[in-house]
Amino acid sequence: MDRVKNGVNPATVNRDLIACKGFFDYLHGHRYIDKNPMAGIKPLETADLLPRVLSEEQVANLLGVPDVTTYDGLLDRSMAEVLYATGMRVSELVNLAVKDIHDTQRIIEIG
Repeated sequence: MDRVKNGVNPATVNRDLIACKGFFDYLHGHRYIDKNPMAGIKPLETADLLPRVLSEEQVANLLGVPDVTTYDGLLDRSMAEVLYATGMRVSELVNLAVKDIHDTQRIIEIG
């Protein structure tokens, strides 16, 4: 496919393909067209990439780096521990507000 040759990720091409198929399904379903011209087009094969996971040793090393005797070090360590313990994204962490943390229920709301 030309888009893939031009550096577009196959997963992106597949998302676009699904959108086009859905559009033509809509047109066909409402009888604006006689048949869906995208019906026979198959999605591209994509590699199923699993996220890389840190080993316990790597996590221990990471958590041991910040100097917890300083405010910045304590903050860095706390953020790393929250990311590790919850699996939340960095963008979710940096957007947390105090109101999102419920100590008594041991809950952090991510929104």
